[in-house]
Amino acid sequence: MKDTILISELHFSPVTSEYANWRVPTLEELLSMIEPVKSNGQFYINPIFKMDDPEIPYDYWSADQKISGNMWVVSYIYGYI
Repeated sequence: MKDTILISELHFSPVTSEYANWRVPTLEELLSMIEPVKSNGQFYINPIFKMDDPEIPYDYWSADQKISGNMWVVSYIYGYI
């Protein structure tokens, strides 16, 4: 019952901008945004994406799992997968 309440709250939280039709991106989608060199001297992400808000995380989990069962993580601040 508690899990249902938490999911319900997430769907209507300010973090998701009140959208319930979102999903965790795939590894391929996250990798499509990574760059081989830092842009603006700070992040390994295409400069079209603004990363100037301190509330924005720099490491993102993907919807895809490794063979070990762990999730893939892409870091735009360190440039690793």
